[in-house]
Amino acid sequence: MSSSRWLRARFVLPYLAMGGGLIGLGYGFSAQTTLAHLWNVEPLLLVGAAACYLIAHGFRFLRSVIVLGAAAQSVRTVALAHLVSAPWSGLLPFKSGEVARVLALGRASGSAWVGLQAVWVERAFDACFLVATGFLALYWVAGAGSLVGPVLVLATAFLGLTLLSVLVLPANLLGIKHWLIRRYSTDWSLWGLRGIDRILEGVRSLKERVEGRFVTLGVVTLAIWGLELLGLWILLPPMRFERREAALEIGLFADLSVGLLWGLSDRLGSVSAPGLNVALHHWAALVAVSLIVMALVGLPWSMWHYRSVTRAAQGVGS
Repeated sequence: MSSSRWLRARFVLPYLAMGGGLIGLGYGFSAQTTLAHLWNVEPLLLVGAAACYLIAHGFRFLRSVIVLGAAAQSVRTVALAHLVSAPWSGLLPFKSGEVARVLALGRASGSAWVGLQAVWVERAFDACFLVATGFLALYWVAGAGSLVGPVLVLATAFLGLTLLSVLVLPANLLGIKHWLIRRYSTDWSLWGLRGIDRILEGVRSLKERVEGRFVTLGVVTLAIWGLELLGLWILLPPMRFERREAALEIGLFADLSVGLLWGLSDRLGSVSAPGLNVALHHWAALVAVSLIVMALVGLPWSMWHYRSVTRAAQGVGS
């Protein structure tokens, strides 16, 4: 079965949903100390921060719809794909859950390549914001290098790789292609030419996912991270809003980005400024609980979707 046929199979999203549910429950049992921090948050502040985080996920879903464009099978399928893949991306360390997001968006578009391109575009826009935020933290917050360094280096490298792939790689590959055509006519050269054509087609398709949508995707990405920063700000203890406090919020946000990159609870003890470490614990617990709830909601929805698609296929077959 080819990758595209496999991604069109009806069981992909239910399996991802079951895996996300197991990951959520496993995280809930293993991180009870982290989740217990929510009991120390005022209910009104908790509701406000949770609303910001969930609305941010709504914008993430909207961004996926924009990136997929006409390739999306339906808005409902993209929403389900986002719901079942979010726990994988948020709760597994080292962003290993992105594989599940590629599969989910691949199922929503019917193509593994389209799913990979969509996730690549989304992460490129995220990287732009994280790089800008990281440099602000380095400028404003003393000693922020140890906090924002990892995410800044990785995000900058990813952006550099993306720009090279889109702006530099096609011209070089075309040169190699013309050289192979002039010099060789062997089986391995034909194999190489087919590989170059596939890469060029992938780069062209990647550019098409952004062309005409760059500003819209940028605005949606700013809304996503702005809402998450607002939710984090809501959980901060009362402080006088001065330059130093504003800078520390940026530093905390950058540290949160690092924490989410390597796993939710890996760097929770790295902030020593008064009140900020407490807010970071609260935010990590809120994010974890939200993702667990999304996993539990995604499971019955995916099963309902599976039954609906199966009935529709049986109706067409009969």
